[in-house]
Amino acid sequence: MKKLFLTFGLLIPATAFAQSYSIDWHTIDGGGGTSTGGVYSVSGTIGQHDAGGPMTGGSYSLTGGFWALPVAVPTTNAPTLSI
Repeated sequence: MKKLFLTFGLLIPATAFAQSYSIDWHTIDGGGGTSTGGVYSVSGTIGQHDAGGPMTGGSYSLTGGFWALPVAVPTTNAPTLSI
């Protein structure tokens, strides 16, 4: 009986560490859309409630905010903008 408890006692923590995690890309907002004109296009949302401080747990951290792409996406036939 002791061996049975010892076996389960060693296996249960191993399954707890084997769990997967994910951070999905999503927003919860009050509206928005895409506006286009000629070769220009802009997309946006309004009323995002999650803009604020970071949420942390263990060694992970998630900061909510206003969405943005990690890189600029070129639009076909768009003029070059220099600043």
